[in-house]
Amino acid sequence: MPKRHANHIIGEKASIAVQAIIADAGFAVETLYNDYGEDLLVQTHHAGEIDASRLWFQVKGSESAKRYRRRDGTLVCSVPAAHAIKWVRSADPVVVVFWDVARGEGWFTRAGHSIWGSVTTGARRVTLTFDPTDMFTSNAVQILAWESRLDRYHQLLLGLEYERRAVPAISRDLAIAALAMDFLSLLGVAEGPVGAPQAWRLADDARRRLTIGVLNEMPEGGGEDARAAVLGAAALVVLAAIEDAMEASDVSGWTGGLRTSLVTLGVNGVLGVSGLANVLSSNPLEDTERVAKMALRDAEASIRDLERRVGSGEPSPGTALDDVPAEDRTVERELLRRLRAATEKHRRV
Repeated sequence: MPKRHANHIIGEKASIAVQAIIADAGFAVETLYNDYGEDLLVQTHHAGEIDASRLWFQVKGSESAKRYRRRDGTLVCSVPAAHAIKWVRSADPVVVVFWDVARGEGWFTRAGHSIWGSVTTGARRVTLTFDPTDMFTSNAVQILAWESRLDRYHQLLLGLEYERRAVPAISRDLAIAALAMDFLSLLGVAEGPVGAPQAWRLADDARRRLTIGVLNEMPEGGGEDARAAVLGAAALVVLAAIEDAMEASDVSGWTGGLRTSLVTLGVNGVLGVSGLANVLSSNPLEDTERVAKMALRDAEASIRDLERRVGSGEPSPGTALDDVPAEDRTVERELLRRLRAATEKHRRV
């Protein structure tokens, strides 16, 4: 009677284990039965919205990882060079998982551009290296999803930059503005109807952070220091939103770097939605006065809102403070204290 090959059984066990971890991360996974170099296709999502990008997985199973481990603790395995080249060409990230069936644990690596250096030798197979600290867990899957989302926005920006000569400046600026709005929506920083950027508004939490940042850093005089204060405050709003969004996805330990282009994209969006972009004029002193007055008005509105909420024990809408007990409102009281101090500091403006 025909028998199943041991390697097929190991591969199936490894694939089932990897699929279970992906499912635990909350994503839909599809098994690919035609072997073109990938085993699984994963559709990720965030805040109920399907991501534009997807993740492809290749699973390598083994009875034991011992014979693949080097003295420095890293693991290695080889793959066909043709598959490796296909992965690095892919617009979507390709992740290779090495799974130890006996121990029930695995490691992952992304097929990166270093593969090009390996294929120049003409070898038919390419060696992949797995860092022992890159354990394949549901948290790792969430991190991979976030890196994929951010990479996608970076690719879209590169595309707009590439079309700089072919696309009229006005059309390109509108495209960048639309992309910025979409990016801020992903992070929960701004909200509004599609196709109507003038109707967008900052979320309450983002507006408070921006107000505090502007007021605390606003210099006494004008000049570039005033611009730097506004830009720095907007950048902090974007970075904090990234952290909040990842925390909401139960992501911990993310050490990836956020590309400067994406921070710039987010800052432009924040300035546009908040109205600060229109305030930054050619007159440095006027910049300082108008920005400070706008921020002061927002701060005083925030103070009135917070005073009412702290007094009533009512939580702030749309923030992580929703779960704070009414008798322990330390975070809101500290925010209120900082806003009061900031407004007193700039009351003379």
